Amino acid sequence: SVKVRMSTLGQIAAVLNMSTITLTEGTDSEIIEPTGVFQYNDKAALHCYKSDLPFVPEKLVLKAGGRTSDEQDNPAATASVKWFVVSIGRVILTIQGSNGEEKRAFQKGEDFSFDAKHRHSFENVSKKTTVVQIVHFPARNSDFYCVPDSFSGAPK
Repeated sequence: SVKVRMSTLGQIAAVLNMSTITLTEGTDSEIIEPTGVFQYNDKAALHCYKSDLPFVPEKLVLKAGGRTSDEQDNPAATASVKWFVVSIGRVILTIQGSNGEEKRAFQKGEDFSFDAKHRHSFENVSKKTTVVQIVHFPARNSDFYCVPDSFSGAPK
């Protein structure tokens, strides 16, 4: 069997204008396996996957007008980075950094990485569903997202 990095799958899926789920149908479940869905509300859900890699691949689906709650990783963590690429639609990333609140807009094909220890949120600013592929590194800082079943509420 061949193992492919989730970041590579995300890039391939974006070019082909398809989801990584569709792209990976029929692959070994030991390589990329769904582990759960974090439901922010009826318009925002984070799909988590597990792999034998040191990062967690995630897919954020935001319906029109959807927004995640503010979140941040443990500020005491030695490293906590999120890299994302917009697969479909447009999204605004809001980060509460050391210089105050910063908003950045991204559209299909654009990517960005940031320190996930800063409070941040994603918002869909298009009239259609937006899909964002996220790589969260290191994996240990993303464990609270990856739960066995769907649930409602914000991360604690």
